[in-house]
Amino acid sequence: MITDQSVMSLALDDRLGARIAYLAGDTWGGGSVTPARPSATIVAFDLWRRKVLWEVAPFEGYASLQHIEVLDGVLYGVYKRLAGTWFAMDLETRTVLRSGKLPSYGELTVHRGQVFASVFGGLVYRIGPDLDEAQPVLSGLGDGWYNPPQLAWERWSWHAWGVSGRELARLRLDPDCVSLNRAGINPPDEAVLESLLAN
Repeated sequence: MITDQSVMSLALDDRLGARIAYLAGDTWGGGSVTPARPSATIVAFDLWRRKVLWEVAPFEGYASLQHIEVLDGVLYGVYKRLAGTWFAMDLETRTVLRSGKLPSYGELTVHRGQVFASVFGGLVYRIGPDLDEAQPVLSGLGDGWYNPPQLAWERWSWHAWGVSGRELARLRLDPDCVSLNRAGINPPDEAVLESLLAN
């Protein structure tokens, strides 16, 4: 689907009349294959007509997208390489509206009209909509994940299930009630990030 890239993430825009799938690429392709392209891209695929509509690199020279989500005509993404770079891109114009830096990469979720990023280092941020900077929501969860940290939301509340240390945990992630740990937010150790990026 994406030339010279592996597909890392898929997001669906299923607003009335849309039915477009967005695919996020990784130029590294798996293992330690040398990239054939310098920049990871996003492809828009029309599910009705079964064809690619467009392809764009939100940032030139960034090799690996980790995860994407769509909310109200805006695509949110986070990069693995360069680790932790996030962005919000208008799907109509394909221009980046906002971007910033998180301490690491991870996964995005959309819940109750908000976009959250859960990243290595046991951190959760809110990155949208309409935010110029990522807002810390929760820290201190540790690094119990082998893969990027994930959240499983309870549909009608601000609670999500995740992992704290090595334990399953119910997390309150209400963006209006930030509950940071007393130590504050500390980025993960550089050596840990380097080992994660090697995989």
